[in-house]
Amino acid sequence: MKSFIYALFTVALFTAAVCSAAEESDFTGDIGVGVMFIDSANNLNPGSSKKIISNLDNGADRELTTVPIILPALAYYPDKNKPFHYTLTSRPPIEESGAFALSVGAATVFDQIADIKVALFAAPFGEVWKNPYLTNAPRDETDSRKYGTYLALDNILATRFRGSLIYYHTDVDDDLIGEITPELERDGNVVTANLGYAFDILPTFSLIPALSYSLGDHEGEAYSYSSYGVKLGGRYFSGKIALFPEISYKYTEYDAIHPIFQETRDENKVSFNVLLQYAAPFDMENFVFSAIAGYSLGDSGIDFYDTESIRFGLSLVYRF
Repeated sequence: MKSFIYALFTVALFTAAVCSAAEESDFTGDIGVGVMFIDSANNLNPGSSKKIISNLDNGADRELTTVPIILPALAYYPDKNKPFHYTLTSRPPIEESGAFALSVGAATVFDQIADIKVALFAAPFGEVWKNPYLTNAPRDETDSRKYGTYLALDNILATRFRGSLIYYHTDVDDDLIGEITPELERDGNVVTANLGYAFDILPTFSLIPALSYSLGDHEGEAYSYSSYGVKLGGRYFSGKIALFPEISYKYTEYDAIHPIFQETRDENKVSFNVLLQYAAPFDMENFVFSAIAGYSLGDSGIDFYDTESIRFGLSLVYRF
């Protein structure tokens, strides 16, 4: 609830800023509302697992949650004749960022070098279990905050190469399991590097393969990891329709033997997502209708960490 209230407050500020700048052409952006349905299973996530579990031998059963979507975005161009601009609100580039998150930054173009964007981001309203491994008693929730920075490069050296470097810190408010078992302490830092290339197959269709590497350095050695990923994305445009499919695979290996399960944790995760956008629905200019669907399956060597997620969402966005 608090994340939803914060989201409404942010949108109110965003709308006030837009209204105050209505006569200024230097502001661009959009604002949208919608709903997301998430049917997921994850023993580490309070929204995707039961409060009481009887054993640690199995993955969680899927739990259905409904999440309101609020999508504010705003950019400011100090000089319309130059490509430099500020991104005052946008989504941060991390997975599982929490119920609501924003980033602020700046972007510009250096000819023959790259299109560059730098930003700071925060996801202050995530939640985790204080002790995910507690059985036959109610597990309590605690806040998990993420904040960091990233650098994104596009059209590197006038080619279709693109890349990004992301750093963020995780701070678990009341990390009870970390106090009981220091090898499982969850505070720490993550660095992720991505590199991709856009192939224009047709004038209306592009394929974007990408590679990624992540290093998680947490206070608990059994929570520190290395992760390797590969992704294939697509972009298709035809009239009012835009389609963005994506399939990915990621392998994660943790650094130390898990003190509870007495083996080293690893995970194979496959995900598929598709975003459909339809411009000017019912001839409503400056509006875009969006639908998103996705599925992911995580298979861990330790059954407790097996995950599954089915996602579907709808939103309507006004662009100005």
